[in-house]
Amino acid sequence: IKDLWTYLLKEAAEEKNEQKMKYLSDNCELIYDKVSAEEILLDKELSESFKSFFSYLIKNKKKEYASFSKNLIKSALSSKQIPSKEKIDDLKHLIKDLNEKDLASTLWEEITSKDDFNEVSFQIFSDLVEEEKHHKIAESLSDVFKRSASDKRNEKTIQKIRNLLSCTSSPYMSEIYKKPLQ
Repeated sequence: IKDLWTYLLKEAAEEKNEQKMKYLSDNCELIYDKVSAEEILLDKELSESFKSFFSYLIKNKKKEYASFSKNLIKSALSSKQIPSKEKIDDLKHLIKDLNEKDLASTLWEEITSKDDFNEVSFQIFSDLVEEEKHHKIAESLSDVFKRSASDKRNEKTIQKIRNLLSCTSSPYMSEIYKKPLQ
């Protein structure tokens, strides 16, 4: 189904066909967790098609845009290597309209649910997000910490984040994200 869906996406984007875009958006929940960031970045035509598709989603189906974007970020964070600046910029363009709360919840979900979330994952997240959004993301993370204060995993998560921040190559990022832990 993934191959068919991506074929239809390329066709709809090439033709600039709104009706096909609507059809694809109505059925994107079948595919959004099956298309990886790496696949999109390796295929320039597919990448351009996703730009058109995400533009359509932003205008017409914000909930689907948020779901698809969050899964794309999660896929990128699972990478073992930091992608090139060009590839980061391509992904950044796709997720640029995702709000800070969605970005914070995505980061939180990955940190708390993935044992292999590490400094490379955090660096990829930091690179993907527009610089001016990091402060609001940190504020949103602070809210999540407060809501989950009674959760036994919270202390483990805080320690994991502290370790990540001590390993990050950017003291600027480290300072921004330390605030939620205080």
